[in-house]
Amino acid sequence: MPVLSEEKARSIYNETKALRFCEIASIDIKDRLALATVAGGLRRVGVLEGEGAQLERIRDVVVNHGIHTLVSRSVWSRKERKLEKQPLLRLLGNL
Repeated sequence: MPVLSEEKARSIYNETKALRFCEIASIDIKDRLALATVAGGLRRVGVLEGEGAQLERIRDVVVNHGIHTLVSRSVWSRKERKLEKQPLLRLLGNL
């Protein structure tokens, strides 16, 4: 289990509050919450969906606070993968 660290979360927040995670407000706030929960030790993994030049600056802040980052082209959920393999479940998921 991750170690809770309110100080780390607060420090990362203070260094990134003026940076834009994403142009879309709902994704921006989701990404900020994902980062805060990882930095605070509530979760081990968070996914940032935003795009933009400021993500590199955000990544630098995160790395400087000892959090490992990985850039990926995409992520997928197990639920979506199961739906791809089982067309009936895909149909049921749309109901």
